[in-house]
Amino acid sequence: MKVLYGKSTEDGCHLAKIVTLRCASTAKVNSTQIAGVQIGKPFIEKLNGWPVEIVGYIGLLQHDDRGLAPNGLQIDAFMKAYYSGFPWNDRVKTRLGLGVGLSLAQRVPYSEASSQAERNRSTSRLLNYLDPSIDFSVGDLLGSRRLKDTYLGFGVSHRSGIFGASRLLGNVNGGSNYIYTYLETVL
Repeated sequence: MKVLYGKSTEDGCHLAKIVTLRCASTAKVNSTQIAGVQIGKPFIEKLNGWPVEIVGYIGLLQHDDRGLAPNGLQIDAFMKAYYSGFPWNDRVKTRLGLGVGLSLAQRVPYSEASSQAERNRSTSRLLNYLDPSIDFSVGDLLGSRRLKDTYLGFGVSHRSGIFGASRLLGNVNGGSNYIYTYLETVL
């Protein structure tokens, strides 16, 4: 189970810039927020003996559009691969993850609606969902076996229309990014 909280990014601070550490600024004007919970189920551990695991998630996010638009819910369903083969993992387990799936919003979030309106582009409640993240074991860091499977990390909640290339997603060319912090643990 994972709980998360995040803020919308500045316009122009897109996913590629965030994951390459060239941008991490959250919106100062018309800032919106998300809070949510994701439940996951491991499907594959040690894929072909490699330090890769595959986890399926379903999540529920609450958009706080801070009075700029009505708040709404978002449901995400995605598969996520985690890589944990770093040389320091015998001391502090670190995971690099990438999730891919679909996102259905109750209403189009303000950050998407406003940026799409500026470009005279369409929006959609159903979009592609990407979820890159990096985290580390809290138990390893604190020396607590009880917290070994508890992770603290950062991620990006990214909704997009895949550059307008999908009729299923309404041919939307754009989306939104929220940089978030999370705590995840095995129940």
